[in-house]
Amino acid sequence: MKFPNNLQLLIVLSLTIAVFACDEDLPIDSVEAVDEPQFGAVSGKIIDAETGNAIPNAVVILLGQSVKTGGDGRYSFTPVNYANSLTLTVDAVDYATQTRTFALNDVHLVLDIPMPLLTNPDEEIRQFFDTLSTLIASMDTGNIETIQSHFSEIYAASDDPVTRFGLATNVIPANFDKVIPAITTLFEEFDLIQFQFLDIQVEVTHAQKAAARLKLDIITEKGLRPDRKEIIAKCQIDFRKEESDWKIVFWQLFEVDIRL
Repeated sequence: MKFPNNLQLLIVLSLTIAVFACDEDLPIDSVEAVDEPQFGAVSGKIIDAETGNAIPNAVVILLGQSVKTGGDGRYSFTPVNYANSLTLTVDAVDYATQTRTFALNDVHLVLDIPMPLLTNPDEEIRQFFDTLSTLIASMDTGNIETIQSHFSEIYAASDDPVTRFGLATNVIPANFDKVIPAITTLFEEFDLIQFQFLDIQVEVTHAQKAAARLKLDIITEKGLRPDRKEIIAKCQIDFRKEESDWKIVFWQLFEVDIRL
């Protein structure tokens, strides 16, 4: 069938308009874009709030996962999904638990956490010296094992010449196994013995580690007409906390003055 030219043109225009009318709501690109997940890393350092020193063995928890800090106090979580609200919790022995809520929207977030102490290492170590001094002054052989318990099983004295002189005079024991023999010898040899820990300066690293510089004044007497001797030594003693008790791990003498 043939149509007049004007009628053919009218039919073509009508069909074209109908097609565009049906497709007017369709996007030019009908493939929807899919957002890819975004990830980042969360890391930082757990430190003592007072000293600023690293805290080892702190437990850091994020999104149900936990990591333990090493000697440098550092932790790391990766990959971590971007989020507007994440909660990180830190637990460490003798410190108040800390919680931080934060947003992650970058490839790397550094989050250092200062931990407030729940104890007073300076005061505890001074009490340690008072107790040790009292135990030695008692000269009670029943206290010798208790005296040994003030030393860590990894305890060792320094190997320098001044300290070796102290070892030779039984002023201090060489290692953990020598504590009982050294104290036993002192108790058997003298009628009176005093260890006075003076001018104590405590340097706290963190809740589980400390050192003390001090003057050790040792007074001994022997015989009916007491032969009195005094040894004054400047020294450093290093400590670590094992469970809830401070223990001596290292002992070094710097100067020794013997007064007869």
